[in-house]
Amino acid sequence: MASFFQIHPASDARHAADDEDMHWLEVCPPTLSTRTTPMWRKTMQRLWNWLWDLDVSAEASPSARAVGLDAIKDEFCRALWDLHSPSATVARDAVQRANSLRELWHLRADLFNVVAMHRGQAIASARLDILNAHFPVRITARSTEQRSSHTTQW
Repeated sequence: MASFFQIHPASDARHAADDEDMHWLEVCPPTLSTRTTPMWRKTMQRLWNWLWDLDVSAEASPSARAVGLDAIKDEFCRALWDLHSPSATVARDAVQRANSLRELWHLRADLFNVVAMHRGQAIASARLDILNAHFPVRITARSTEQRSSHTTQW
């Protein structure tokens, strides 16, 4: 499931020869989880590191990943820095309780709603664009269902 809050054309519409050539960028949620290493392999790796007196790199440690997640949480909170309403406080608390990048991906909608309610949709879209840099992006072709909307006359 992809988010459609902010859709950007990948090619400029003025230079596109045909609407069929249009592509769209969708911000996607991160994967549910990375593949876990079997316990026997972790045990063997620890034993190997202990036998050869190897230092485990800091990048592979969970604390390094937590520092990265904390930095992203701080960026989410900075998107709400100028809002002091109860709904902004609830959104900030939800961001601080998030345990994964996927949870933060789902909180983008709440953040967008709070900022749009207090500052307007344009500012909310700009702040969401900054946050979307932390999530994978997929380029898709524009489907005919999205293009062909019709109005029914009653």
